[in-house]
Amino acid sequence: MELAIISDKTNGFQLEEFNLYDYDLSNIAIVIRLRYISLDMNVLKRFTNFIGNYTIVSFFILLTVLLGLLVVSRQIKHENQTKHINTSESISKSVELYKVGKFPYIKVQAQIDKAGVVTVVAQTGGVVQKIYVNEGQAVKRGNWLAGLSSNYQGASAQTVSRQLAQKQYENFEATYNDQKDLLKKQKDIANLADENSDELAEINKKSIEGTKDLISYNEEILAQLDQIIDATGDLTMQMSRAQFKASLENAKSGLRQLEYQTDKNNPPSKLSELQKDATIEQINVQEKALDLNHEILKLQLDLAKIQESLLYPASPFTGVVQQVFIKKGQLVSPGTPIATILGDSSDITATAYVSKNTAKNVSATSPSIISLDNDSFEVLPSFVSNEATRGTLYSILYDIPEQYNAILGNKEFVMVKVPLGYANDTGNSEGVYIPIDAIHNTQDGAYVLLIGDDCIAKSKKIELGPLYGEFAYIYSGLANDESVIMNRNVVEGDKVVSEDGVGICVK
Repeated sequence: MELAIISDKTNGFQLEEFNLYDYDLSNIAIVIRLRYISLDMNVLKRFTNFIGNYTIVSFFILLTVLLGLLVVSRQIKHENQTKHINTSESISKSVELYKVGKFPYIKVQAQIDKAGVVTVVAQTGGVVQKIYVNEGQAVKRGNWLAGLSSNYQGASAQTVSRQLAQKQYENFEATYNDQKDLLKKQKDIANLADENSDELAEINKKSIEGTKDLISYNEEILAQLDQIIDATGDLTMQMSRAQFKASLENAKSGLRQLEYQTDKNNPPSKLSELQKDATIEQINVQEKALDLNHEILKLQLDLAKIQESLLYPASPFTGVVQQVFIKKGQLVSPGTPIATILGDSSDITATAYVSKNTAKNVSATSPSIISLDNDSFEVLPSFVSNEATRGTLYSILYDIPEQYNAILGNKEFVMVKVPLGYANDTGNSEGVYIPIDAIHNTQDGAYVLLIGDDCIAKSKKIELGPLYGEFAYIYSGLANDESVIMNRNVVEGDKVVSEDGVGICVK
């Protein structure tokens, strides 16, 4: 908008030039220029008086002018729309087509995992007393990376516990064999005591026969004495007979005791056997307890050594130190990174996490495409999990070729194009996959647009299935080799041509 004031006169202003609009639309320039307009204040005054005197008439005049302008505006708009429609009907829209039957790929991220790269972390809390390695230093399996302590003075409770356990084990180890020999001797004593009891029983058995013979002989003598006493009535003989008879009764009593003790079915014989068995079992229990204590003390020593070793984080394999994360005097807690080690192993895997439906429909015959910065390569999945491995997601594993070891970093993410299965490798001969962008949804259902023989876009109803990334599974309505329109600005009835050179309707 331009406004130039040339001069200021009495009773009004002289306007030299006034540019109101300069607007360009469809190569039509509307330029409104007001040039050298003289505005007389007397005319303006007379016009104002007229409006004041004839208000109603002025209102209707203005209303008539506005209605006229509205009618003219609608007529111009209608003519422009008609012209636009006629122009659209004569121009075909260039569209992108997707041919049904192409292998669909979904894009997912996969994380690189190098088997030879490990970040060693602290497994116990402590104060860093010494750092044994530097960046770039070669280490072997078991080499210490750092030394920790329980306090800033360098004392270690784990070391004291290990020394205590070691002393206990060494003391027990020094007397272990002697205690084993002592138990063995006690067992031998129990066996010998039982054997002695058996020998005494055999001796008593042999004595029984002699005692029986002696008793029988004494009974004959006693019978003869009775006859002499009956015949003579000698008092001395009667006293001898009484003494002799008492001795005979003692012999019979001894015989009965011998028979009782030597009988295996009687308690004395059983008691001896039970005493031997009980003694042997008791010694066996003591021997087992001795062996158990020996093992427990050894395990306690091993445990103390393990706890002490936590103060000295070590390299898990032979490799090169890539980075040291700690400094001397630093207080670390479990999980604090100590150092990163790069080993000799060249095994690399990439893991992608996908939904259950995607995992079940991953193609078993077509390779996935892994994209790098300036390169890409194809690789078949080495494993697809049958169960969720991260929340509700399933994992797809890829073995990465060795030549990409130097390019890929540990824990780096790469883009993977995963192919979904089709009838020729999944056994499903009905459904197909198409991009989601090609699907239109209405209240009556889903449909796609195809190119008819007359190069006019036509709709076709489909039965929509589950979604897989940027693709949707179609149960029915489409067949292989059909081409669907991808453009969202096309409606049914539009004249279209293929920008891909597919079909009869091409540019």
